[in-house]
Amino acid sequence: MENKPIYQQIHDDLVQKIERGFYQPHDQVPSEKELCEKYNVSRITAKKALDLISSEGYIERKPGKGSFVKPSPIVKHGTSSSKKTIACILTEFRDFANKMLHVIETAVSSRGDHLILKLTHGKGELEKKYIKDLIDEVDGFIIMPAQNQYFNEEILKLVVRKIPLVLVDRILKGIPTVFVGTNNIRSSELLISTLIEQGKKRIGIITPNEKGTSSVEDRITGWENALLKYNLVPDKALRLSNITSTIPSNDSEKNIADDLDHIKQYLRDNKGKIDAIFAVEYNILLLVEQAIKELHDKPFQSIELVCFDAPSSKYFPKHHYTHIMQNEKKIGEIAVEKLYEMFTEPLPPQEILVDGILILKDQ
Repeated sequence: MENKPIYQQIHDDLVQKIERGFYQPHDQVPSEKELCEKYNVSRITAKKALDLISSEGYIERKPGKGSFVKPSPIVKHGTSSSKKTIACILTEFRDFANKMLHVIETAVSSRGDHLILKLTHGKGELEKKYIKDLIDEVDGFIIMPAQNQYFNEEILKLVVRKIPLVLVDRILKGIPTVFVGTNNIRSSELLISTLIEQGKKRIGIITPNEKGTSSVEDRITGWENALLKYNLVPDKALRLSNITSTIPSNDSEKNIADDLDHIKQYLRDNKGKIDAIFAVEYNILLLVEQAIKELHDKPFQSIELVCFDAPSSKYFPKHHYTHIMQNEKKIGEIAVEKLYEMFTEPLPPQEILVDGILILKDQ
């Protein structure tokens, strides 16, 4: 920056603010006199900067009135040789987000650009803060929305200001942007259909509170669809939807103990009525497994457990549970690809759904 002529530095500062929406169409930009005072330059230098910005189509200079942002300024996102800075805001570092982040970081770095990572731990107020802090510092956002019944208005501001934005994992209804995530309905249908084909007909489901969380809502829909496909009735008595300790930043010992008590009571209430349980998250499956152990009741031990995202490791390569493995690699790759497309031209709102992969127990 120091090697550039001062008029070019003034030009770059103002153009960046116009492109990022700090100055909206018809807003007046600083006058020559104001630029002289701010940058400690001569009137000639300030005039040269404004004339250059005007020649590029960003502003209209009106003698005696000032300089104003044009209604449709030419935005040069993606055409500049300058490095891009991408903000990636995730809820957590658990298995799904961790794998996806690795892909995103590799894709951004391979382009010679920079990635800023922020974790919200599922807190909406942190999500708002990070967007506010970064909105004038980065070129685009990839956001995994915090688990919340309501989307935060800062995300909507990104759309209004036409800042490139891709949402991943959780779609926010009413936000017209690009979303990339798992096809949770179809993946859940596949998982439950597999259980039914294996002779399991009484299949329960355990979830966090599903209000406003698209991935959870879709997995419940997939459970219902699969049962109906085989002429089985989705029994609300077989649903438990008040798990809280698996939500990021909510995993206190008290919440875990409360969840174990809820699951134990659910199992007692449905003793003999369930032959399989669909835990919509792997950590919920671990809670169910622990609750069954603590009950010391043999009939519960024969219940088949399935879930999303049961990890394996190089030490224990076999999977102990039938589950859906989300394709984090493909989701991350598409998210970066779409974000970079938005640097060159606006994209229409779209949902890109990636099928999960069925992994059978002991596979």
